[in-house]
Amino acid sequence: MLPVVLAAYSEGNGVIGREGRLPWPSIKVDFKFMKYLTTKYPSGLIMGRLTYESIGRPLPKRTSIVITSHDKENIQDINYSVLFCKSLESAISICRSLSLQPIIFGGAAVYKEALERYKCKLYLTEIYKIFQGDAFFPLHCIDHRSLVNITPDVLKELSIPENLHRNNVERPLEQSEIYLTQDGRHIPLINTLYENGINYAFLTGYSTPLSEK
Repeated sequence: MLPVVLAAYSEGNGVIGREGRLPWPSIKVDFKFMKYLTTKYPSGLIMGRLTYESIGRPLPKRTSIVITSHDKENIQDINYSVLFCKSLESAISICRSLSLQPIIFGGAAVYKEALERYKCKLYLTEIYKIFQGDAFFPLHCIDHRSLVNITPDVLKELSIPENLHRNNVERPLEQSEIYLTQDGRHIPLINTLYENGINYAFLTGYSTPLSEK
């Protein structure tokens, strides 16, 4: 099975974190979608040590596979597992041996290596506001022209009213309102969600490894 890349980033600069935290306010639907994707099927969340430590605790009902150069004992609990390994290749092998869906969960270096080495299924949350940070998603590894906006499908799957993007908006969005991305794409805001002053959308597609470009 293909590795899945699951990420949320600030459009334009690709920021995914600042000082070990998310740089944007809470966006609840994104969190719900992340939880849905990572618990729908048995999954192995592959992440670097800093990402694991920034989460603060093992995620329940999931297996976390942490890439680290340090020797650490695996953690087994009735509600979660944490496994440690030395490389991305080893992490994906562990997932396959345990019949887990490999989900690339961050941080920046892990995303970059996965996208450069493997064909991946992408589930991306693109945030249409520029935030500053110190950790970045490798936007150059993604062909945005091939991505599909699945926001309406996500809302339906999560049983969330489709008019969420109008909640807490100071004025109703017009059909013609457009967000111009840094790479020249025109995003109709009517096709995005709105929470805490942020417009964002869920995108999906596939990446192409360097060996096939």
